[in-house]
Amino acid sequence: MTPVATQGSRLRTALRTVATVLVAACGGHAAGGPAPVSPEAAVRSFLNAVKANSLPGMGEAWGSSRGPAASYMERTEMDQRLTVIRAFLEHERFEILGTQAAVPPGSDRKRIVKVRLTR
Repeated sequence: MTPVATQGSRLRTALRTVATVLVAACGGHAAGGPAPVSPEAAVRSFLNAVKANSLPGMGEAWGSSRGPAASYMERTEMDQRLTVIRAFLEHERFEILGTQAAVPPGSDRKRIVKVRLTR
C-alpha cells in the first residue's frame, strides 16, 4: 500500500471510531446543569475536554441515558476508559461535518455526528 492509501485508510478508521465514541458522548451532560442543547454541543464539549487533556471534563460530557459517566461510574474505571479514548481522539482541531437529521428507528435515540480531527 502507498503511504497516501495507508493514510486514507487510517483516516476512515479514525472517523468511524470517532463517530462511535461521540455517539456515546451525546448521552451525558454536566452534573447539576442542563443537558447539551444538541448532539453537536455534546460532541464539542467532549472534544474540547479531550484537547484540554481534562479527564474530569470528559467524564462530565461522556455518558449514557443515566447522565454523565462522572455521576455513576467508578472513578478509576472511568479514568482508564477515558485515557484510552483520549489517546485515540487526541487532536489539534476538529470540525463537525454533519449530524443525522432524524433519529433512526430502533436506534435507542442515538444520532451519529461526523467529525474530522486534525492531528
